[in-house]
Amino acid sequence: MQAQMIEDYSFEDNFILQKDYTIPEITKENQVLVQMKAASINQADNHLKSGNVKMLIKLHFPCILGKDGSGIVIKVGSKVTQFKIGDEVCGSLSGSNSGTFAQYCVFEEENLVMKPSLMSFSQAAAFPLVGGTIIEGFKCHPKIEQVIKRNIQEIDKSGHLLEPFENDQLEDLKVLIIGASGGTGSTAVLFACHFLSRYFNVKIYAVCSERNVELVKSLGKDNNLIVIDYLKTSAKGGSQQTHKKSEFSDLPSICQLIRNEYGEEFIDFILDTVGGCYYYNDVCKNLNNCKGDDVIFASIVPPGPEVITVKSIIGMSYKMTVNGVKSFLPTFPKYSLVFGKEQKALNLLMNHVLTIDNAFERIPLTQFSLSDLNEGFKLIASKRTAGKIVIDIPDIVK
Repeated sequence: MQAQMIEDYSFEDNFILQKDYTIPEITKENQVLVQMKAASINQADNHLKSGNVKMLIKLHFPCILGKDGSGIVIKVGSKVTQFKIGDEVCGSLSGSNSGTFAQYCVFEEENLVMKPSLMSFSQAAAFPLVGGTIIEGFKCHPKIEQVIKRNIQEIDKSGHLLEPFENDQLEDLKVLIIGASGGTGSTAVLFACHFLSRYFNVKIYAVCSERNVELVKSLGKDNNLIVIDYLKTSAKGGSQQTHKKSEFSDLPSICQLIRNEYGEEFIDFILDTVGGCYYYNDVCKNLNNCKGDDVIFASIVPPGPEVITVKSIIGMSYKMTVNGVKSFLPTFPKYSLVFGKEQKALNLLMNHVLTIDNAFERIPLTQFSLSDLNEGFKLIASKRTAGKIVIDIPDIVK
């Protein structure tokens, strides 16, 4: 089979296209062999490739990267019950496993869901990793978690979402999504606009750069989405500096802007897809968190620099401990670091939320062929990607 592999850590173009790589075998009874049709590039892939996180996750070379994708089931283990040969599926690999940048990949059954019939393989490949992540993030808020659980139960029962609540049943919910134009953030905006709005009177604040404001606006509907250009705030100084220490501290912070221009004293749920210390500090310092019943700050990235060293691990551990202690105080948001995923929650997103009014079509895809994987990684490394980067994988030529 064809597969893109690396032989060492590198920031450079170091993928090597192998045209006769051995097709992987199923080694466990719960595994599924998938002929890959498309895969997506995620920031996690770039961190693994560069060696930024090698102190936590070591690769064994030669290595095939790739955390998620879509394809067709070719073979199933003896205890697989949810899928059969010929099924079109999508999913993401768990833990430190990787391998979707190839024509075949082995998944565990619990990491796959059926591909929505409305989506192409390229479209379906864009969402499994980021989708599973944002669902776990939203579940950090108890009211949102309850709605997600109730809908999963309803899908198990009837195959459909719960009907939208009547207007007099809608509780107010204010959501702030940081990094709203990237793959994770844009999927979170879709989820909030097209799912949460069915069960809450939701107002969404989405943070991105000026060049992506119109894109993020296009993800929403009605007037429940407000997009903030972070370049007009002290966040322009970067996520590793607090507002007070930013060289742009003469500008308002994100939360100061939300409070002064939109009259919000608190935000119920903050999803940080960027990381660093700026946004958590901003929420703590510039919003009145004790006004909310449950103010939750969920981050998909640990606080600290991208490159993991002994020093940065100590620093991150300290900050997470402090943030955790602050969670018990009413003046601070409850802090959660997001990890893990759940199959039924991913099915909820893929087959029931993203298909509402074909919402998935609103996420722009930048597509490359498997042979051009190096070009895709140049783009993800630039951190200027809007939407998702997808790799189209050719069929086996027999």
